[in-house]
Amino acid sequence: MLIHEFSNKDVTAEHVILAQAILAGTAQGDKSKAQRFMIFVNEIPDAPTVQNLIPRFSQFMKLFKAS
Repeated sequence: MLIHEFSNKDVTAEHVILAQAILAGTAQGDKSKAQRFMIFVNEIPDAPTVQNLIPRFSQFMKLFKAS
């Protein structure tokens, strides 16, 4: 089983700022972990894809037709 090192709940402004400071050398910490965290953050999609929206749209249409 694949265990993820980070989750979406780890992505806070404070964590991102700290990771950036560690990478810049202005704060102490594990640079390789900070780099992995920033890669994780950068891979989070900015907006939902159409594939993610289709089920929600279908549910909305069912509710609309029921009323």
